[in-house]
Amino acid sequence: MVNEDGTRSGYGYDFLRMASRYLNVDYEYIGYDKSWDDMLTMLQNGEIDLVTSAQKVSNREEFFDFSKPIGTSSAILTVRSDNNQIIEQDYSTYEGMRIGMLLNNTRNDDLKTFADEHHFSYESVYFSSSRELADALQRGEIDAIISSSLRRTENKRVIEDFAISDFYAIVNKGNTHLLDEINYAIDQMNAAEGDWTNNLKYKYYNHTGDRNLDFSDREKELIHQYASGEKTLTVTCNVDRDPYSYMENGELRGIIPDIFAMIMDKAGIPYTVKIPKSRKEYEELQKSEAVDLFMDARFPSETYVEDNHLALTAPYINMTMAMVTRRDFDGTIKKIAVADHQGLSKIEDGLNNSSLNYGSFHNSNHDQEVEEIQTSSRSEALNMVLDGKADATFVYLYTAQKFVNQDERGLLTYTALESPVYPHYICLSSTVDHELSGILTKCIYALPNSEIESLISKYTRYKAENITPFTLIRLHPGISVFALIFLVWILLTLIFLQMKLHTRQKMLAFEQKKAIEMNHLARQAQEANHSKSRFLSNMSHDIRTPLNAIIGFANLAKCIAYNPEKTQDYLSKILISSNHLLAIVNDILEMSRIESGKLQLTEAPCCLTDIVDEVAVIINEQTHERNQTFTIDVSSLKNPYILCDKLRMKEILVNLLGNSVKFTPNGGTIALTIIEKTDTSSSDTQNQESVDKFVDKFGLYEIHVKDNGCGMSPEFMKKIFEPFEREQNSTVSGIQGTGLGLPITKRYIDMMNGKIEILSEEHKGTEIIITLRNKLTKPIEHSEDSTSSPMLSQNEFAGSRILLVEDNELNREIASTILIENGFRVDVAENGAIAVEKVKSSEAGFYNIILMDIQMPVMNGYEATRNIRALDDPALSNIPIIAVSANAYEEDKSASLSAGMNGHIAKPIDMNELFQTIHLILKERNSTEIK
Repeated sequence: MVNEDGTRSGYGYDFLRMASRYLNVDYEYIGYDKSWDDMLTMLQNGEIDLVTSAQKVSNREEFFDFSKPIGTSSAILTVRSDNNQIIEQDYSTYEGMRIGMLLNNTRNDDLKTFADEHHFSYESVYFSSSRELADALQRGEIDAIISSSLRRTENKRVIEDFAISDFYAIVNKGNTHLLDEINYAIDQMNAAEGDWTNNLKYKYYNHTGDRNLDFSDREKELIHQYASGEKTLTVTCNVDRDPYSYMENGELRGIIPDIFAMIMDKAGIPYTVKIPKSRKEYEELQKSEAVDLFMDARFPSETYVEDNHLALTAPYINMTMAMVTRRDFDGTIKKIAVADHQGLSKIEDGLNNSSLNYGSFHNSNHDQEVEEIQTSSRSEALNMVLDGKADATFVYLYTAQKFVNQDERGLLTYTALESPVYPHYICLSSTVDHELSGILTKCIYALPNSEIESLISKYTRYKAENITPFTLIRLHPGISVFALIFLVWILLTLIFLQMKLHTRQKMLAFEQKKAIEMNHLARQAQEANHSKSRFLSNMSHDIRTPLNAIIGFANLAKCIAYNPEKTQDYLSKILISSNHLLAIVNDILEMSRIESGKLQLTEAPCCLTDIVDEVAVIINEQTHERNQTFTIDVSSLKNPYILCDKLRMKEILVNLLGNSVKFTPNGGTIALTIIEKTDTSSSDTQNQESVDKFVDKFGLYEIHVKDNGCGMSPEFMKKIFEPFEREQNSTVSGIQGTGLGLPITKRYIDMMNGKIEILSEEHKGTEIIITLRNKLTKPIEHSEDSTSSPMLSQNEFAGSRILLVEDNELNREIASTILIENGFRVDVAENGAIAVEKVKSSEAGFYNIILMDIQMPVMNGYEATRNIRALDDPALSNIPIIAVSANAYEEDKSASLSAGMNGHIAKPIDMNELFQTIHLILKERNSTEIK
């Protein structure tokens, strides 16, 4: 494409510009204004050397050579956005359609095949250009258009997307030199440019952004009820966030009310605005049911929305922060102005989560604290900065833009922060039909970006009414005495020129400073992008590797159904690959929880030697397979009983020792040593004979993990704790992993206020030293139940009836089969509502236990459990319930217990753990009934 000023753009153009980075080549663009057939003829005649975005079909392969794929396309069938007669995938409504198509387009053949497969007929109407096609559709001369997906859709709705295929750059037959050059560039782009094909496809042909209003019959009826006055809406908005939302002459003004008005206008729904007098009154309205809609909702989580029976639209505006300073700001914040409702801690949290680190504004002397100046409003905080009484303040971005733009003296500047980002929604109260949120969401998606940008500009740009009388007098002096005015004018002109020169010098210095900052940010972004690309490359390989094994062995097992020994071998390998894939997913999710700050340590009395014994069971099995020598030395431990998070302590040891096993050759040695040292920071370390020697006493422990494996290079040691970093990927090293083990371990140790040190030399081995300071506790009394799992007899569950509540059909089939094989009589329910009814209608003792999924349609597992626990009959309300869910974190387990369940088992289900849990729950229940 070429616009009026000659600027080129388009998928093919961007591909060529990207390819030119890797070739010594210049392009001349010819024929882009011709038809597709004309371009192919010009290519065949030698007038053009290269054409992009061509499909590979037999009649073209005779005349042209094709490059490696440069993208994928498909056939799309589109109708007018307001056409409700033709229903997606209801092929009876397709019958007899008049379908417009381009002459000699290969997608015409794809449509014929598609229509034959789905048994509908159509009338073909041919056109010579895409423009004629689009105009004919809008005039109603045709019902639909068949075309390639390589075009944008405007005022149209895609009803079918099929026949996906690659497309290529093509050259004249036999032009191997140019073809080799293009293929070389494609190889380099695939290696260096990330997912460039999808990026270009999204940029130029993304259809999800061209959403049109298409209300269902139910939605139209609801709109009619509001439009006719049968139902009414009262809405409100906060009023102290100029220019987002504020009061002016008794009216609600601002960006948010105006966008909301555009949304409601598209929906055709009238409303009444209730304007609060203050933020306090607005917060009181949030707690009452006096208002139906809130224009500017922002909530901490979807859980809050659910628990309060609210409904939200899609977000329609993202509010970000900006730092406002004077132009002569030296980079060190000594005084910060903070509005009453903000709080300095929130600002610091936001900055710490953004690319603009709050620590960079502290003095080099870290002992000096930043003085917080409390103000009653954001406007007062901004004026404090303007008057030099504060070094900086932090406000919403458009608030900063408006204030800075309207400062006629030009003393202020602002820096936009990438995060935090506060998405804002329209919130519906519990009294409103929640289907209205879907209507408003469709209207939000239909808002043109250009209109929103114009609206924002209206509130933030410099306005003529802001010019002061002093400025007018200076620009238009009086004419009482001509000579005096002339002299004054000259004087003012000289002053103005001098000020302008000075301002330009300051602006130049400021721009140079900003350029340096932007270069630094660009380098950081480039490094982050490289890290992400490496991660995606490694993850793509490491996840596909076990998936390939699972799919491959499953197919092999299907083909040899009559060879039990071989089938068992394949199933065993499928299980090994599945466990490896689960470990990869768990590592990625754990790192995500750590980075987001959701992970909390749970300290409890533990015994270090017990932890070591449990870890040794895992590591001994691994070292035995590789004929490695594994030694443990805990002889120096005098006080092994400490407070710690046992699960994370085990994970630390398993991660470190597991790495040693992986990176130590067969026959090598691995050693674990734990040394207890004197804690010099304790006030009374020598008082070991005291009766209360474990009260407020700490132990200092050094954990050494040493091996004689391959070691690490000094370069890799510098980035060893960065997520997804590996010295070699698994393709090169032959060792599977995510590059997350050590970063996760490092985060755990940091959370425990410990230290980790790594000593390593290539080809000689590695030693990792961890130092932890833990509070001592009294010795733990071990019971038989705590040290060993109960042995289950073969007929343990014979005759027991279990209610399996699971919405996924395959999961139900798997679980039912295993439960029946272990003696259970199994009854099933597809969702929580069915489960509640089955329990209600059962007799006492009919169900021995319930296995409850959590996320289900109609009624989830938590609601179902609460309904069962609320039954009047104690024999039914007290049936044991075990959660079986893919939600596997501690907070998920706590949520299950809080809902009234007796246990929580994570998916994928460990059947041994499930049966042990059932055994213990039924045993406890039986003993309680006997008492």
